[in-house]
Amino acid sequence: MGDDSRANEGGSARGRRGPIVRACLLPYVAWATAVLGLLTVLQFVVGRVVTDRVHVIQYIWWTPPSWSVLSAWGLLLVSWVSGWVSLRSKGLMLRPLLLLGCLGMTGWVLLGEWSVHRYVTGSGGSAQRAGTDSVRVLHWNLSASKVREGGYWSRMLDDEPDIVLIANARFGSDLRMILQSTSPLAPADELVEAKRRYKVPGRPGHFLITHRGLIASRLPITRAGVVSSGPLVNTDNESRASGEHGWVIFAEFERGEGGEPLVVWFVDLPSDPLTSRMESMRVMRDAIDAWDGRTLVPNETGWDSIPGADVFPTPDLVIGDFNALRGSASLDTIAPGYRDAFGLAGRGPGRSWVPNGQNRLLRQPLKLSSWHIDLALAAPGWDVLGYELVNPRRGPHRVQIVELAPAR
Repeated sequence: MGDDSRANEGGSARGRRGPIVRACLLPYVAWATAVLGLLTVLQFVVGRVVTDRVHVIQYIWWTPPSWSVLSAWGLLLVSWVSGWVSLRSKGLMLRPLLLLGCLGMTGWVLLGEWSVHRYVTGSGGSAQRAGTDSVRVLHWNLSASKVREGGYWSRMLDDEPDIVLIANARFGSDLRMILQSTSPLAPADELVEAKRRYKVPGRPGHFLITHRGLIASRLPITRAGVVSSGPLVNTDNESRASGEHGWVIFAEFERGEGGEPLVVWFVDLPSDPLTSRMESMRVMRDAIDAWDGRTLVPNETGWDSIPGADVFPTPDLVIGDFNALRGSASLDTIAPGYRDAFGLAGRGPGRSWVPNGQNRLLRQPLKLSSWHIDLALAAPGWDVLGYELVNPRRGPHRVQIVELAPAR
């Protein structure tokens, strides 16, 4: 009898705990998860309205949209299940609002930011050659990653670029390997200097290394110049440019008889996450406006540096690692009125920078990230015919390829 009595008491206690959980705990779980879901929607909206105009808000803006969307849907599911099981309703009016928020976020991301409708229409992505007027530009921030034989750099010309822009390659053998791989863009028997101690078998005026950027082109480079938001060289080793500051290289390309020159700004801006992106853009813009006019012009064996009085030329294309997300307000400081190439011809999540997490658990959410910081901005006088991101399987940055032609 004693054992049966204790068993009945235990069963009664468990029976009482069930209603208590359903009546007291689960209603608050349903309410709290609905509130958290609505806060997630609010964070998403605030990030897209303010972007990086305000320093504190820029960190909200940097939250990958897939994280926000999946979190909001997950919180809605938990809230709905908890509310359905609960004996008391709590947060009942919040769940329909959260559902509308989840639907709105999902639609905005898929159609507005990722342009998935272009997969259906067949538009966007890489473009076929549109004629002799089109120019294909390839940009890759190596971010000091080690170049290895057989890597993407050895087959990058399969993408048929007219202009190749490589940022932050390691000095020494790595830089020489890349020069050799791009030499077919303008081959020749004679050697020319792309930079002191860096020679390539190519035609004069087609290969240039300055600051931390390498330019190789089928089109002749008629002149070039560089500005930086800090020292142009590392004072400890003048053969290495300083990587602590943002820089912009302009290059003017000859496009053939009757064609206006193509001016490209090749950029690499500071990556310090604690820095206000709006402020770093203003500093860079001030440096551009204060350019000293020193210009690089080609000669028969390399490059001459000459003084000049011209202003930094107006670009047709601004391309590089901005370290600011696509759609950021700060981009208007550098290139006001310019149009994002991905927005015109891209599709998909737009993952241009995917950090290599060492921890296996941390790597999983990184796979859902979509930090698009390697960008291409086209002037209003140019049509963007194609834009794609290519995974080189080396380093955190993707290769971006943009094809453009004069507007008709």
